[in-house]
Formats: sequence, structure tokens, C-alpha cells
Amino acid sequence: MRKVSSFILMVFLFSIASFCLTPVLIDVGPEGSEYPALYDAVQTAKEGDTLLIHEGTYEIDNGLTIDKALNLKGEGQGKVIFKVSGKEPIKIIRTSIEETSISGITILSETYGLFVMEVEEGMGNVLMSDLTIVSDDTGILISGQGNTVENCKIKSGKNCIEIRSSYSHLKENSLPVTAKITGCYLEANSETHRYYKNMKGSGISLAGSGGIYLEGNEYENIIAKVIISGFWTILNDHF
Repeated sequence: MRKVSSFILMVFLFSIASFCLTPVLIDVGPEGSEYPALYDAVQTAKEGDTLLIHEGTYEIDNGLTIDKALNLKGEGQGKVIFKVSGKEPIKIIRTSIEETSISGITILSETYGLFVMEVEEGMGNVLMSDLTIVSDDTGILISGQGNTVENCKIKSGKNCIEIRSSYSHLKENSLPVTAKITGCYLEANSETHRYYKNMKGSGISLAGSGGIYLEGNEYENIIAKVIISGFWTILNDHF
């Protein structure tokens, strides 16, 4: 009898644990949604959850930090707008081996559009797709290896995409390709930058060392498509 009771208890506890670990869909929106405030939804969400962000403008005054693997899915560029004011950007900190994603959103920012960083090598990829970013500074600043940017439109006051990386596993004079930028429209507009007025930025700026794949990107009003400082492996068709 005790064995049966113990077995039932184990099954019950396992069921509760499985339920708690199952990713859920969280509604975010100005009206009628579970969470009207984006910050509250991010804080409440668990690893692997998806935030379905409904049409509306979301004011972000003191930055927003995402430090767990979440999926932020907007209803579409131009419909979902993140309006970032002040010096603090939207930060995605890679602390998990699971992938984080953000898509279907327009970001209007007085600083960086997105700032992505990893706590150590080997953290999960960040997928940034179908975004429109208009920023007074760098559009997307990435610190670390990995990450994918695809089908995004970026108009920045400095460099459109800037990657600062140092890969420790150099082998046979080449580096594994872990970052990808594909199908993006990149335009630099220094008129919006507080320090770099009348100085064009680059489409993509690479510093340190790493590997990257580029394909199908369009460049407008830039000083150079790609600027490299350090050692990088670049694979592509025609950039």
C-alpha cells in the first residue's frame, strides 16, 4: 500500500513539475490583454515562454532587460512599436543555452535599437527577424558570438549593426561561422547622432575575432558595407 501511495505521489509531483516547465503563451497589449505593460509581462514570463504582443505603442523610458530565453512576437512592423527614450536601450542578455527571439516589431530609439550580450561562450542564439529599427545610435550592438539578424530594416545614427567579439578557439587560421546577417536593409543616417553628425556610419562593423555569414543585404548612405577591425572569417555570396 505504501509503495502504491509513493508511486501516486511521485506521478503527482512529476505532473506538477512538467506543468510548471511547459512554455506558455502570454498576451501583451494596451487593451483587454493579460498584461497591458510590457515590463510586467517580461518579468513574469518563464524560460521558453512566448509573449504575443498586440498592436500598440509601448513606451520604454528606462530601458528593458530580457535575461532569460523568451520569444517576443509582435503582430507586425508598424503595428507594434517600442518607443525607447533615454540612454538605456533594450538589452537581451544571453544566460541560457536556449534560443531567444524577437520579431514583428518596430523599435524607435534615442540610443541603441537593441543591445545583445552573452555572459559566456556557448550561450543560446538570439534570432532577430522582421524588425524595423530606427535609432539615434547603433541599430543593433552585439557583444559576443552567435546571433542571427534576418529580414530587418535598420536606419541608424551610427553603424547599422556592430559586433564586438573575441572567439577563443582559433584553429587552422579560420574561425567557425556562428553569426548570420541575411536579407536586411541597412541605412546610416548620422544626422540623428549627437556626436557623429555629417559622418556616415557603416552597414556592418566587426571588431575582435569571429565568424559571420552575410547574404542578400542592401546598403544605403554608408561609408562602407563592412568595416573589419581584427580577424574574421566571412562567408557570403555577394555583399
